[in-house]
Amino acid sequence: MREAGFGAQDLSQFATLLLSASADPRRQPLAFRLFQVAHQAGSDDAGYFWASMVLQNTAPPPPSGDANGRVQEALTLYQQLSAAGNARGSLGVARLLLQRVQRAQVEKAQRPALIEQAVKLYTQAGEKGLAEAWYDLALLFQESRFNPPDQQRARDYLHKGAQLGHSGCLFALGMDHLLDNETGDKAEAFRLFKQAAEQGDAQSMFQVGSFYFLDRDKMAQHPDVTAGDKTMKQAHKDTFGVEANDIEARFWLEKSAQCDYPPGILQLATLLGQHRALDPSLHQVRGLRSIDKAQADQLSYALLAKLLAILKTSGNLPSLPSQKGQWSNSQFNGLIPQAQAMYEKLEKKIGDSSDKE
Repeated sequence: MREAGFGAQDLSQFATLLLSASADPRRQPLAFRLFQVAHQAGSDDAGYFWASMVLQNTAPPPPSGDANGRVQEALTLYQQLSAAGNARGSLGVARLLLQRVQRAQVEKAQRPALIEQAVKLYTQAGEKGLAEAWYDLALLFQESRFNPPDQQRARDYLHKGAQLGHSGCLFALGMDHLLDNETGDKAEAFRLFKQAAEQGDAQSMFQVGSFYFLDRDKMAQHPDVTAGDKTMKQAHKDTFGVEANDIEARFWLEKSAQCDYPPGILQLATLLGQHRALDPSLHQVRGLRSIDKAQADQLSYALLAKLLAILKTSGNLPSLPSQKGQWSNSQFNGLIPQAQAMYEKLEKKIGDSSDKE
């Protein structure tokens, strides 16, 4: 390995890339073996990823057939890494402790001590620069599964994770600003969403696209518009702090839709169904595919069909691989009536157009 110019960290990064680039399970055995070799060559992080694949049941069967033995080996490795000061090892042990509490595998009297230990391990991992640990801590104190919620403490952890560039922390803080009508700062929300979107966060991509998307129905009801004092675009800028821009909206919504994020799919279908962002002279700026109105209708129709298929099977398929477990499709079932109505309207329009030809 060294003769070829590759180090343990290179192998570990390549294995991580293999898994993140595609959800194809055929990649898992190769990634697992790469993590194993990298760990044997001295990469503690690779050892963590190897153990995580074992515990998540994404590792190939052990040659010996002793699956339970390998699980125990993975658990022991987590402990060893944590004891040695490895941040990911501490993260792994903290998650296992909370898992035991959640599954009621410990006596009720022991739970506070285990939760406190998990918080300590998460904090150690976060202080060593592992942003994911701060995100887990924020979730722990936002929810009430393990302890009384403490929103201020959760927000402090989100800020720590955001400072390290964690997309989940950035998105959560952005939503805080977006939903707080009293002290929220929409310009700051947009900045946070944009930073997370540039890292590939689908939910943030949708939010950025929505900031650029001119919702004509809503803006038509804006008091300044109904009074004749401002145009819809001016009212949009006052509301969101950014200029409405169909090309930017399409760019970010396409990215969100490619990750199968239901609101992103619906918003993109709406944009294209209204024949917006079709000006070919502007597409080169963002590398968008030029389409005409008929193609926009077809694409919008296909997007709605895809969305309905995702949502109507959400009970059996809570999350697609492309969604990386970030959300459950069932939480968006409220989109079905709107998507269904748009789908049927486009189906009739396309059918009528075909009959005329």
